[in-house]
Amino acid sequence: MRRFCGIIQGAPGSGKTALAIALLDAGYRVIRCAFEPGDDVFHAFSKSTNYHLINVVFEDDYELAADGLSCSAPRAMAAFESFAYNGKVGKETPYGHPREWQTDTVVLVDTLTSMGVAAENRALALNASTREGRHLWVAAQDQESICRFLCGSKRRHHTVVNAHLRLISPKAETGYKDETELQKQIKRERAQLEDTGYFPTAVAPSIARNFVGLFPFALLCEEDPRAKHDSQRVLRTKPVAGYQIKCPLSIRDKLPIESALLDIFRALA
Repeated sequence: MRRFCGIIQGAPGSGKTALAIALLDAGYRVIRCAFEPGDDVFHAFSKSTNYHLINVVFEDDYELAADGLSCSAPRAMAAFESFAYNGKVGKETPYGHPREWQTDTVVLVDTLTSMGVAAENRALALNASTREGRHLWVAAQDQESICRFLCGSKRRHHTVVNAHLRLISPKAETGYKDETELQKQIKRERAQLEDTGYFPTAVAPSIARNFVGLFPFALLCEEDPRAKHDSQRVLRTKPVAGYQIKCPLSIRDKLPIESALLDIFRALA
């Protein structure tokens, strides 16, 4: 069976979590890599009492500084990288090494948005004296690298990355203070060539525009009032205006949320 590696885009409540619940009910082992708690919905809505959900949460620790301000200890991104690369939770590998995970396992990154926050927290801590905005480039590189690795040819498991959407219009990125007028003009002219649309929420708009290119699949969860099944939530597989969608399979353009990823997995078999 070929493996699935894709980004699932959609607004809150559009069905991203429901896709993962359907995989659990079908017998897949789902390893949810989250940056905030929230596995209650899986327990509440799964139809199976024997599902295999592994919930690994990576959170930044917060403590009260002497001056009364809240300062973060940005450990979440490092912990996630250690788990993704080596399967380590602390010093242990309780679920085996990731290279041993096969197509009965789905790694769910929940979500790209919260991962970006963790990456930015670390970049700020490691680059405290950086010039304005430079930490975003560092965070974006971290976020891009881990996604490339999860989709790399040495992995055998499925990878699903959930992402919220952000409307981005053609606008030049805020320049660094030391940029020349020519550099600023080039950015403005480049921005005029870009379209307005919805893109995955990443650490910076310029990165968000390119993020879908990291994945073979980029799908969209949405409400469809014309759907002919009980649920009106569907997974779009074909391009529509304003969204980045791609699916390298001959399959229907709208799939019911309850069976969408299962249909795609079967098509990959």
